[in-house]
Amino acid sequence: MAEAARAGAEAARAGRDPTRRGGDLGFSAIAFVLALLPRLYVALAWAREPVWDGHYYDFGARRIAAGLGYSDDLLVGGQPVWHPWCHYPVGYSGFLGLVYKLFGAGPHVATVANAVAGALLVVVVHRLARCATTPTRARVAALLAALSPGLIVYAALLMTEPLAALGLVTAPWL
Repeated sequence: MAEAARAGAEAARAGRDPTRRGGDLGFSAIAFVLALLPRLYVALAWAREPVWDGHYYDFGARRIAAGLGYSDDLLVGGQPVWHPWCHYPVGYSGFLGLVYKLFGAGPHVATVANAVAGALLVVVVHRLARCATTPTRARVAALLAALSPGLIVYAALLMTEPLAALGLVTAPWL
């Protein structure tokens, strides 16, 4: 019992009060908005027709949203035949398929979803860092993630990185 109290006192002195894991939620909200604004701009102003892998993610997502699953059509004897298909990683097309099902497959739906995923990543970076370091350092980590040019530019692309990073950072936080 005394050892637990001593560990709690040390954590509190270091700025990590284990009883206040929910603290600094206001900064998490501010970090979300700060991260979302440039990502939304990039998602709306810079995005073009998906190319390379993005084309295949979009193709798979549209088929999933239409209820056809991971599939494409092959022509057999001049007739289209349903054919199983996938493009690695399969989860990203599934994520986009759900987004398309909910919001339609308009020209910026996927990039706005990436912008939101990128902004959520910043929030989770902040929340995870709160568990591992001081509140000030957690805020710096969130600001670095929010304002990283590379992470911002990904909002305009149909690529898996923002969603994959969100999953990787959320798992240890949870």
